[in-house]
Amino acid sequence: FTPYLTTGFSVFYFNPTTEFDGKKYNLRDLGTEGQKSPDGTSRPYSRMNFAFILGGGFKYSFHPRWTLGMEAGVRRTFTDYLDDISTTYPAFFANGDGTSELAETLSDRSEEIGEKMGIPGKQRGNTQKKDFYMFTGISITYTILRERCPHPSKVVE
Repeated sequence: FTPYLTTGFSVFYFNPTTEFDGKKYNLRDLGTEGQKSPDGTSRPYSRMNFAFILGGGFKYSFHPRWTLGMEAGVRRTFTDYLDDISTTYPAFFANGDGTSELAETLSDRSEEIGEKMGIPGKQRGNTQKKDFYMFTGISITYTILRERCPHPSKVVE
């Protein structure tokens, strides 16, 4: 039985999408938070980002060649756009590429389940808290080659 903790940093790529009327759309390129503002004050966010890693788990050898493992971890990112939601509902959608109406529709889909919530300037997300994601996993490992570490007394210098 071997418990362990893990930590570190990661680099990752993400691309928030949604499905609407049977088609898949890339939300960043549409600028659903007004990232394509005509005055240039808002720019599209980067798809590459970093995360701080924290996790732990254990491995249990139940046979000389077989090991069972369980692990859980969290990745605390340095972006607030994993879900394409961060600031407020924009007051305009002037993308200049014919996607303005679609971007506005996908920016606030609350009408699909009730009353429309997306009022320009109203909070859409929380910029004070960055996104994170968690995972869990179970693994079974079979050791093909078994190399034993030499005993310290038999190490030749």
